[in-house]
Amino acid sequence: MSDLNVQITCLQEIGLSEYESRCFISLLEEGKSTAPKLAKLADIPSNKIYQVLERLTGKGYVKRLKGKGSVYQFYPTDFNQLFDQLELEFRKKVDLARRQLSMLLERQKRTEFPTTYTITGRNELNATLRQILTSTSTNLLISLDTLVEIELSKSIGLLKDLYSQGVNIKVLTSPEGINDSYEINIYKELKFLEFRITEHRLTNILVIVDTTYSVQVTYTSVKETQEEKEFVGLYSEDSGMAKMLSETFKLYWERSKSIDQFL
Repeated sequence: MSDLNVQITCLQEIGLSEYESRCFISLLEEGKSTAPKLAKLADIPSNKIYQVLERLTGKGYVKRLKGKGSVYQFYPTDFNQLFDQLELEFRKKVDLARRQLSMLLERQKRTEFPTTYTITGRNELNATLRQILTSTSTNLLISLDTLVEIELSKSIGLLKDLYSQGVNIKVLTSPEGINDSYEINIYKELKFLEFRITEHRLTNILVIVDTTYSVQVTYTSVKETQEEKEFVGLYSEDSGMAKMLSETFKLYWERSKSIDQFL
């Protein structure tokens, strides 16, 4: 196989057609060229060369500049920069596919466990919250008394990942949940999510995933002077319960206010 055929094959394997590959290789060799000249150099029918160049321009391989009169000159772009960008985009697609398939396997594993179980203590709560967050595919509803719980459960990174995947995330808290600098900093780090404030005092944590899974947790303070809490709650894969809790969340959300009014 000749060097040219190897080069054409390599470009075809990353998404170019044979004509596009021939055209780009010829343009690299020439440095710049007109469409008629490229048609001859690359052995491309003259009635197809402009379509080929248009596709290459759209893909970022070629740039076009107007020369004298109405003649356009075509130039090859820096293929190293282009390939770096293609490699980055492909890596993002692979990472997204990996996360989606991992979530599929995680759902399969959960079918081996009871659909409902009790949660007790901070460690079990945090583990359950992280598990349920990774199960989200479309919608995530969160109600909590303080935004600090997002940090304590180590969920900030997960929420960012879910948002980047297009998950619709709503977070509801009370005025007491965002009344100090620590809570405000957490909000600022996640302000691209939908936040609302309810004037009702919240004394529990509620997470609902895709109207399918839910976590409800209440707590009591160990001592009135301490922030440490004792948690007890329920994890459920009952879609009926999740839908009921979603409707309750919706009522609070509709009566809530913009978080900007409290900052």
